Amino acid sequence: MRKITTAVAFAIVFAAAHSAMAQPATLDAQSMASEKVVTDFYREVWQSHHAENASKFMARNVIEHNPTMGQGLAGFMAHVGQIWHGAKPTPIKPVLDPKPALILAKGDMVLVMDKRERPDPQHPGKTYDAYWFDLFRVHDGKIVEHWGVPDRFHLMAQLGALPRPPQRTA
Repeated sequence: MRKITTAVAFAIVFAAAHSAMAQPATLDAQSMASEKVVTDFYREVWQSHHAENASKFMARNVIEHNPTMGQGLAGFMAHVGQIWHGAKPTPIKPVLDPKPALILAKGDMVLVMDKRERPDPQHPGKTYDAYWFDLFRVHDGKIVEHWGVPDRFHLMAQLGALPRPPQRTA
């Protein structure tokens, strides 16, 4: 079992991004297969809320590095049950919709970056652009490891640490 810290994971991501910009846009077979597993997971599970399809793409003992989620497939199922709040599944689309801002694949690693406008927890009435990063490791056609970086509002809310705006002095 391979363990990678968040800092190392994002170093890999930035190295892959730099390499992708410097190299032609062709992927090797392993990278293409890994990307397909992750994009199909996004389409058939995440975007359509079909949690029952998760085992098709995720290993039962998937290692989870996002501090707001539990471990394994069971942890994923509990997490989506909580965040989807009973949302009804929608038809599975043939392509990612919406399409992520960026998808990078290098060997068994796949990075998906989404851009979302979110309410700013420190400035009521204002928003900020949140970039959500999910990094997956794929082995034998299944997601076996996931790193997720939740936006600041959700992470702080999950950890019970929403900050108070700074006090102004006269």
